[in-house]
Amino acid sequence: DSWPLRFPKALEGTLFVAAAGADSIGPKIQLAFAVPASALTPDSIAAGYVHDFRMRATVLALDGTLVATLDTLRRFLTKGEVPSGEQMLARAPIRVPPGRYTIRASLEHGRSGLVSRRDTVVVASPVAPRLALADLVVGSRSVRLFWIAEDGDTTWLNPLARFRRTEPIEVTL
Repeated sequence: DSWPLRFPKALEGTLFVAAAGADSIGPKIQLAFAVPASALTPDSIAAGYVHDFRMRATVLALDGTLVATLDTLRRFLTKGEVPSGEQMLARAPIRVPPGRYTIRASLEHGRSGLVSRRDTVVVASPVAPRLALADLVVGSRSVRLFWIAEDGDTTWLNPLARFRRTEPIEVTL
């Protein structure tokens, strides 16, 4: 298991992968991240601060066949610095057919980055003739990261995996 991607500096943050959600075309894997304010190195511009994050992922079938890739840039503009204790959050969907896959992802911010371990996901068919479950996704509304399916159902993502005792959790199958 090798991934030649290396970064000069480790990025403090979390990558989260879940087989959750589908639309009229088919199922998706959700790739989400959380990076604490202390790890941000934004570019200063007249309008505020620019935070660029490059997200990459490779999805392979169990026989090693390439199924899907993701290579995208998420750009955030903030008027001020992100307050201490806050997190920069984002997600990106990866369309895949139903099946069992391995996925490896990376997140890059400035000269820092992190590479996930290879993870196995089972992507259920949204139109299977029998009951099939995707990943169990546990989120909360205080972590403002979600995906809305075509039927209007909301999947709340929480790459931090931290929850307030007084707040209800949101569970999606």
